[in-house]
Amino acid sequence: MKKNKVSSILPLVLVCVQLFSTAGVSAQNTMPLIVETEEQHDRRMAWWRDAKFGMFVHWGLYAKAAGTWNGEAPAKDRDQRGEWIQNAMNIPAADYAALAETFNPVEFDAEKFVELALESGFKYIVITAKHHEGFAMYHSKASPFNICDATPFKRDPLKELADACQKKGMKLGIYYSQAQDWHHAGGACQEGGWDPKQAGDMDEYLKIIAVPQVKELLTEYGPIAELWFDTPAKMTQPRADLFKPLLDLQPGIIVNNRLGGSYNGDINTPEGHIPATGYPNRDWETCMPMNNTWGYKKDEPSYRSAETLIRNLIDIASKGGNYLLNVSPTDQGAIPPEQIERLKVIGAWLKVNGEAIYGTKPTIFGAESGAYTTDERDKNGAPVFKTDWKWRCTTGRNRIYLHLFTWPQGTFTLNDVPNVITNACLLADPARMPLPVEQQGGTVVISLPETAPDAIASVVVLETGGDVVRPVFENLSQTAEGSLELGAEFAALLNGGDQAPALKFEGSKTGITSWTRPGDYAEWNAKIKMPGKFRVFLTYSRGVSENSAGFLFSAGNETLSGTLEPTEGWGRYKSADVGTLLIPEAGTVTISLKPVDLNKTFCNLRSVMLIPEKE
Repeated sequence: MKKNKVSSILPLVLVCVQLFSTAGVSAQNTMPLIVETEEQHDRRMAWWRDAKFGMFVHWGLYAKAAGTWNGEAPAKDRDQRGEWIQNAMNIPAADYAALAETFNPVEFDAEKFVELALESGFKYIVITAKHHEGFAMYHSKASPFNICDATPFKRDPLKELADACQKKGMKLGIYYSQAQDWHHAGGACQEGGWDPKQAGDMDEYLKIIAVPQVKELLTEYGPIAELWFDTPAKMTQPRADLFKPLLDLQPGIIVNNRLGGSYNGDINTPEGHIPATGYPNRDWETCMPMNNTWGYKKDEPSYRSAETLIRNLIDIASKGGNYLLNVSPTDQGAIPPEQIERLKVIGAWLKVNGEAIYGTKPTIFGAESGAYTTDERDKNGAPVFKTDWKWRCTTGRNRIYLHLFTWPQGTFTLNDVPNVITNACLLADPARMPLPVEQQGGTVVISLPETAPDAIASVVVLETGGDVVRPVFENLSQTAEGSLELGAEFAALLNGGDQAPALKFEGSKTGITSWTRPGDYAEWNAKIKMPGKFRVFLTYSRGVSENSAGFLFSAGNETLSGTLEPTEGWGRYKSADVGTLLIPEAGTVTISLKPVDLNKTFCNLRSVMLIPEKE
């Protein structure tokens, strides 16, 4: 790793650009869950918008398995995440349920858990009350498959956590997998699942398991601040409607966008990546694990550094979003030491610099830095993306916060400043001694000490004579360096013939699936401000035994052709360099991806990234 630059394990994690195409907004995601005025909505969302930083907790029976089954890990073409092990290894429901017989998390201490969250700077917690395995981490009366009735633990950790949160002033949210359940019959397990006992009627499952359990969670555990649904692919409108009346049980609750039907919820939930321009007209929350698994796995080597996690938080806050950072308790109920170590570093940074995160609004300067490619190659031979971490900006009512990742030598120059700067200082300086500042029009030059006060990110505060002037940014834009991502969720799904496309979005619209019908294609309308030559990267997955698949990628009148090779499985995404494309003129450009000679399944697509080719 080069100094002051962070290598991206997932190429698009830190540099994604969100695009919006009116043609690509599906009618299935248009209705609000809670009908209210704009003023009422703003009041309900106010605490959440100020919080910025939440703890995600993935905890369940999968912590007992810890990534293996009978001493073996899932095959390379199956899902490697700890919480997906039952699915990845097709474990029969009864065999998997036997884990509960020895699941005894005696090290769980709710008050210490909340104290750690507070020390780490979190403002709210969202915990998995029931994940896809169907096991309730609370005392559910709707199913005996729960931690109180099925394990020797016999305690209700959710009740203990709820009590501790209320005692210590921490807001509590609940994750609930409403439409994927590998234990209860009818829980939408891949058209019947791998175990005959999973087969059943989904509507009956919702009626006797999911709806009653959500009602339990919203009535028996005190104030619930956020309700986090997941994997809504099977949720028709009538099914989603079953849950809507339950929200009245928790006035003020915030709901994500994964219930299903036509409901868009309160917040978008980009998973595992940070959109480069955020969602300018929408509340959003990036959820991300510290490594490559949500549920606990022993011997997990892929931890991101505390530096990366802190800079992720800054990056997200600078774009107006919240960071929901995951922890993975063990089967003993303890957070792994590698995670605690990182949380304490984050907490220490926030104790000094929290003013520049909590309660702030987005940058007023646009995307401050973007992606570039290097001469390095990954295991698939594709160029490695890196992010040039220079600086980010958050803002307050009369303050501009500059988060400097690369410490300038002597001075830092800031252009296009819309306000008169009346004072500058370092947030890490207890005395807040003024820094020398020169301003000519919109150009501000700040003289800085020789040494950065913080190796990860140092914050310079610029005080303004009045409210910070906020420019209006377009929803469609490249980063400052010209990078552009075509996110799958913003594509129009079309067919070039007389058929309706078979294409559809994944449940949370993070990908495009069912690419099986000839003539189907994805299309975006993108705003190009900086034309030129671009390297094109597709983030996709294909079956490990599939043949190569041809494609045409077009932007305006320019077309790039190539082939997509198999990946390590349909759920195993990779980012591949597929060639160079010229976009010669600025303006709105129609961009499309089409398969050639499709005879089976083309791919599952997450995104397309265009990176300016350096001269």
